[in-house]
Amino acid sequence: MIAGESTIVIARPVDVVYDFVATEFFRNYPRWSPEVIELRALSVGPIHVGAVGQQVRVDYGKRHEAMFRVTDLDVCRRVAFEGITSPFTVDYRFVARDEATQVNFVIRLLRLSLVLRPFESRIRHVVHEGSARVVHNLKRIIEEDSVGAETKRGDVAE
Repeated sequence: MIAGESTIVIARPVDVVYDFVATEFFRNYPRWSPEVIELRALSVGPIHVGAVGQQVRVDYGKRHEAMFRVTDLDVCRRVAFEGITSPFTVDYRFVARDEATQVNFVIRLLRLSLVLRPFESRIRHVVHEGSARVVHNLKRIIEEDSVGAETKRGDVAE
C-alpha cells in the first residue's frame, strides 16, 4: 500500500469547507484536482453513502478512468470514497478550529500492478506530493471564493 497524507487549516468555517468539498463534490472536485478532465455522478440526487461517480484523470500524460463510490459521509466531519474499478481510497476529515477548518486528506493506493512495482519509490513520491497539492489547492480556492462572495455582498475584503 502507498499512502499520502496532508493537513492544512483553511480560514473558513467548517460548514463552508465541508459544503465545498463534500456536498458540492461533483461540481467542485475538478477545481482542486485539475488532473480530472471528466467527472460525473452516476447516482441520482445529492451526494450520499453509496453514491457512485466516474472520473477521467490525466496524470503525467497517462489517461486513467475510474469508478468510485462514497463510503462515508458525516456532515461537517468526513467524506470518504473508494475505487470500484481501481484499488484506492480517499478520505477527507474536517475539524472546526474557531472560524477556521483543519482539513486532513489521505489517499491510499491499495496495491500496485506488477508492471508498476519497479516504480514504487517514484509513485510514493508522486502520491505524497499530490496529497500536499490537494490541500493547498483547497485552501487557495475556498479562501478566494469566500473573499469574492464577501465582496459581492458589499463587505470590504481585507
